[in-house]
Amino acid sequence: PPTDWLCSMCWKAMEREYLCSDNGYRVEKNLPHLRLMDWHRDNHQLIQFFINSLKQGGPDFIFKRLGLEMFSRFSYFNLWSKTLFPVFIPAPSRLKTEEDHAFKLAVALSFYFGGELKDILSRKGSYDVQKSKTKKKRALVEMESRPFPLKNKALVFVDDVLTTGSTAKAAFQALGRPENFFVFTLVWRRPDQKSLFLL
Repeated sequence: PPTDWLCSMCWKAMEREYLCSDNGYRVEKNLPHLRLMDWHRDNHQLIQFFINSLKQGGPDFIFKRLGLEMFSRFSYFNLWSKTLFPVFIPAPSRLKTEEDHAFKLAVALSFYFGGELKDILSRKGSYDVQKSKTKKKRALVEMESRPFPLKNKALVFVDDVLTTGSTAKAAFQALGRPENFFVFTLVWRRPDQKSLFLL
């Protein structure tokens, strides 16, 4: 179950997993993706505890700290022009009334990047937890978006983990395939983890 937060020893171990800025950028399904850590066989248990500790929100100061870590590593990439205003869009929450981990991370990122938070995405159909889905079923996720002006905006989709990229792609499609679209996550679950238990 979710914890209040990690102990100091686990926190320090997690910090050692942070990628350097040069390694934090990649492209997933033609979408620019920035992340703080990679999830792989050697750090599986640690990252699993970390992600579980964030579910259902968690303390605000944790997300501020993580948001600052991401900002300090990734801001120099200049992925979008200075003429674009960044808008951070969290992955839709399981419960409409719940400010979950993606929402709180988007709040922190919007603060440090000087952008805006827009919680405008929702899932189509019934919600099923992603971790219980097969890779094929994850690829079928669909979203819809409330109307939002896209001109002169850099749209940043925010989530905790990127695994197959299907959620990010669904967000991209729901927003009308905008030209300036980016994905920020805390973790990328690398595809060479066939021996890991599914979350």
